[in-house]
Amino acid sequence: MRPNIQINTFNLKEIEKQAVTAAITYTEGNIQHARELLNVSKATIYRLLDDYNIDYLELRAKRNKGWRVR
Repeated sequence: MRPNIQINTFNLKEIEKQAVTAAITYTEGNIQHARELLNVSKATIYRLLDDYNIDYLELRAKRNKGWRVR
């Protein structure tokens, strides 16, 4: 199931930020899956995360919180 994005603006930068945030949230911080959803390169996803100050590491930590190393 794809994330549901509600667009409240016609500002392209804001729409781009919403799309990146939704993809990162949906994939729980998984950069590879988020960039595939957005159809962008590895360099582009990292640039967008930096441009919009999106902390994907926090989402990744939440995803990994339940994992145990045996």
